[in-house]
Amino acid sequence: MRLASLIEKKYLVYKGFASTSALLFAFIYSNSLGVVNRSIVTYIFVLSTLIWIVLTSGSTLTLRKIQPDFASVEMRSFLSLAFAQTLIGILIFILGLQIYSLTIVEIPQNLYFLSCIYFLASGLALLLIEIQISQLGYIFAAKMEFLAVFSQFLIFEVIRRFSSLSISVSLFLGFTASYSIISILLLKNLDFHLIRTLKPNNPIYFWKLTKGNHTVGVSIAILDRLDKIFIAYFFPIGALAPYSILCSLISTLRFIPDYASRLIISYNISSLSKFSIYKTFILTLSIPIFFLFAFSSQKLIVLLLGDEWILPLSIGFFVAVQEFTRAFFQIQLNRLVLLERVLWKKYIPLLSIFFTILSVYLLANAYGLIGVPIAFSIVYGVTSVLTLLGGRMWSNP
Repeated sequence: MRLASLIEKKYLVYKGFASTSALLFAFIYSNSLGVVNRSIVTYIFVLSTLIWIVLTSGSTLTLRKIQPDFASVEMRSFLSLAFAQTLIGILIFILGLQIYSLTIVEIPQNLYFLSCIYFLASGLALLLIEIQISQLGYIFAAKMEFLAVFSQFLIFEVIRRFSSLSISVSLFLGFTASYSIISILLLKNLDFHLIRTLKPNNPIYFWKLTKGNHTVGVSIAILDRLDKIFIAYFFPIGALAPYSILCSLISTLRFIPDYASRLIISYNISSLSKFSIYKTFILTLSIPIFFLFAFSSQKLIVLLLGDEWILPLSIGFFVAVQEFTRAFFQIQLNRLVLLERVLWKKYIPLLSIFFTILSVYLLANAYGLIGVPIAFSIVYGVTSVLTLLGGRMWSNP
């Protein structure tokens, strides 16, 4: 128990360093890119991450839950499924780039091609990290995430200063190279057992093991990025970059609920007693904390990037509310996976996506940009209560 506690603390420290470093790096390249180019880059990042998580989140969630051996049929089937998902993913990614280029702003040809390479490299790193975590290798996985950010910054700076390439191209080269580096290190840490299991197997076998887990992972992935996708297509091109920076600042501590969700699955924690001890204290301080996050984020953005990146304080407040309710929503959904409440874990996520799309459309049209985080906060809050009630009904029939 002591060892587990020590591992958890080390993991949180490394994740904290990685998140903070990623945020600082985002400020650096945002300042170099400018508002419009940063919006294009943000769309590519969000699209890539969204596709990967939508396609693989159910599989990786199941992988963390069953923790198969490398030589097992389950692992070989998972790898075959991951390969099929990669082929599907790259096609969807290209389609997403093409739609954005035709409807919003044209993506340069060299950046278009490089974005596809980035998509594949980032996906490989993501899958290898999930495999590492499924073997309870949390600390090494967190170290690799920190190394990825550090190498991204280093490679980006070298390319930018010693070549004539554009800032966007330099950035994607840095990201692609860094993901390739940590993928090699992750394979090495796995003692190359993974390579020896790369034998074709029926991907349907592992797909059936997910038992509806895809709806949980997909809903979280879509809801996490739907606001940015919506802003990219329905607001002026310059709106996405400031909103993305604001979200990055306020969501700096997102790794904590992400980690809590992984613990729930990996260690079979169906009770939230440890997480609910201080709930009254947290709720009491939440409103002033939201204002503090919004105010400090606004001041920091002005200081580092300038007035053109600033958004109203009210938007920052509701982004903080959205982040708070999102954390509770994510933890509740992962509990439903363990409780095996099939109908709840299947339909609550799907309903949350439907009501989010509807509420975002209505509130954004009525109130503008501030309507986006308000809509998300409402849906996260309501669905969190529903999932909590669902869990209690299952525990106390």
